[in-house]
Amino acid sequence: MIAGMASGCGKTTIVCGILAALKAKGLRVGSFKCGPDYIDPMFHRSVLGIPSYNLDPWFYNKDELCGFAAIMSKNTDISVMEGVMGYYDGIGFSSLCSSYQVAKDTMTPVVIIVDAAGMGSSSIAVLEGFLNYKPKGFSDSEQKDSFIRGVIFNRMSKSLYQEAEKATRSLGIIPLGYLPRNPDISINSRHLGLMIPDDSPSEHAELAGKIRTLHEFIVHTVDIDGLFDLASMAAPLTNHIKGLSSGCETGIEKPRIAVAKDPAFCFFYPQDALILEELGCELVYFSPLRGDTIPKDVCGLILPGGYPEVYAKSLSSNTEFLCQLNEAISHGLPTIAECGGFMVLHDEIEALDGSLYPMAGVIHGVCKRGDRLKHFGYVTIRPEAEGLLSAKGDVLKGHEFHYWDSTASGASFTATKASNSASWKTGYSMPNLYAGFPHIPLSANKEAAKRFVRAAAAF
Repeated sequence: MIAGMASGCGKTTIVCGILAALKAKGLRVGSFKCGPDYIDPMFHRSVLGIPSYNLDPWFYNKDELCGFAAIMSKNTDISVMEGVMGYYDGIGFSSLCSSYQVAKDTMTPVVIIVDAAGMGSSSIAVLEGFLNYKPKGFSDSEQKDSFIRGVIFNRMSKSLYQEAEKATRSLGIIPLGYLPRNPDISINSRHLGLMIPDDSPSEHAELAGKIRTLHEFIVHTVDIDGLFDLASMAAPLTNHIKGLSSGCETGIEKPRIAVAKDPAFCFFYPQDALILEELGCELVYFSPLRGDTIPKDVCGLILPGGYPEVYAKSLSSNTEFLCQLNEAISHGLPTIAECGGFMVLHDEIEALDGSLYPMAGVIHGVCKRGDRLKHFGYVTIRPEAEGLLSAKGDVLKGHEFHYWDSTASGASFTATKASNSASWKTGYSMPNLYAGFPHIPLSANKEAAKRFVRAAAAF
């Protein structure tokens, strides 16, 4: 695992460079992202051509984390986990669901990134603090091992690194290199995270050039062989995911589920596809952004989150899809519409330039840009009545992150934030529809997945 002191310390840049360097050595490389973030794994897949998945202890217990990691890295020589936020940052002021917990649960050796900008020997004080910190939310026996085995210093000069290397060894961990300041390797962001290239050849070329520059720096200043040796010390992952399809009689052999997939609808976990396929579904992907309509002969529909606000004009021009979407839901097609998918069900969406564009009109309201990230973080979701994914009394686990808000957010669920117990009404729950801002991973809410598949099979 490559973890950091905090968000913005350079771990994503360094992880991309390490992945590129390992791939250049001819190794079969995989990657994981701690936490629920869709975007870093998408970047690894799109720009680096490396399979990448999420590992999130909010959604998956220890056995499931180990099982996912084992299954999704079985065809690789080495996998790199990228941490989230600061290494010990979890829910609230605890370390629950932090990068530390992922490392602990999977017994993974950690390389900590220390951002040394503006520091000399203070960087060693920071490192020593991370080594000795007792993470909140865990027993005394669990706090004994930080799992930190190595360090890479970011934004540090070669001359300072020579001194930092000696000091690091005196702490009993491995110095694995440094990265000097270099603005040429910075990667642009959009409002929810890293900029993911669309179909523009120029964007792909620009990002590929930055990765090449980054790779050239990394191989000269970071001990790639040392990282590989450290990875070989990781404990074997012997647990496996149990089958999820037991008890789910679909009634037909392969329910066909349409899944929107393009830059406007890109927040869909590979684990969710895996669960649906294990439950007997055939997934059919289509792109509303490129003019596709809902595929024929499907009995379920998933509209994932993504960036509909970025592509509002193009989506609005696909009037056949929008009319078909309205008609399909009104005729009972079982449909999951999360966050960005939920936004497309509205009458209108405000685009980045402030223009309003017509959408499907299933939900009578407008989605407009807010001034800050809304309801950011993990949530538990309790339905007020029975619907597509849940019955009254069920508890679903989800997460939210969105700047755009709705004038008609819905009130079929009570969402409660895990970090501070703040709660609010949200979403729409009907026999054939879940629609709302909360993302509800089906792989982590298995009964919800089974309910959806049953409803699709019965349609």
